[in-house]
Amino acid sequence: MGHHSTAFTLDIYSHVIPGMQQQAAERIADLVLGPGDEPPEELS
Repeated sequence: MGHHSTAFTLDIYSHVIPGMQQQAAERIADLVLGPGDEPPEELS
């Protein structure tokens, strides 16, 4: 990205990471469980 340090890049973009993690988890759950299915209670 051309930033002068990794810390600068993380400071700028780290706010998007939690949302990306949630989206990734939901997509994987859809692949494993099927769209709309809920994980077993002990996993949620």
